[in-house]
Amino acid sequence: MNTKSESEKCDIKQVPLSELQKQYIKHVETGAIFHVLQDIKKERNVFLRSKNSYKGLDKIKLQQGIVDGKWSTPNEHELRKHIGLENAYYQELTYRLLKRVMFTQLLLELDNELMKDYSDDKYMHGLLTRCEKQFERLVKEEYPKLYAINKEMMMNFLNCIDEVVGKIAKLQVHEFVIVNKLMDDFLADPEAHTPETIELDKIDSHAQ
Repeated sequence: MNTKSESEKCDIKQVPLSELQKQYIKHVETGAIFHVLQDIKKERNVFLRSKNSYKGLDKIKLQQGIVDGKWSTPNEHELRKHIGLENAYYQELTYRLLKRVMFTQLLLELDNELMKDYSDDKYMHGLLTRCEKQFERLVKEEYPKLYAINKEMMMNFLNCIDEVVGKIAKLQVHEFVIVNKLMDDFLADPEAHTPETIELDKIDSHAQ
């Protein structure tokens, strides 16, 4: 079963705005709107989420702020606009995560090759090993975020990245110019270079 991303959970089409209004709060002075989330570790605390930023706040202080007029409930028009901007942000964030994973995978591929060249150089080999561990940790942190969007689509995409990275790693320096030109031709007219059908691998929902 695929897990919905946070942006999908806030989709206006899935949940009535009147219900979503109960989950959001607006700072009256600045007009900033936050998603109020319960702190699962501390019952008296909540998190105010804006995009990918979370700020902890005591429930009592928030409630007092509402009484004092510092906080209010956003109206439907404000909330609709806010959620639209949030969804656009998460879509852009997803693209950046995908690019980060792809570049990290490419660096891991290259570092593995360099380790063979520097097998007798303890300093360089140690440096590459430490970098590899850092890159692998970054990839492991980003994978769950990508899977949360659409597991089957992301698995196919990441498998494709693995293949592309492997091919790029085999290129000679002068061949990048040729590949860059081919990519320009594709981007200039994607439809002309896109096959009519593309087969995607089926993912076993119980496998992971």
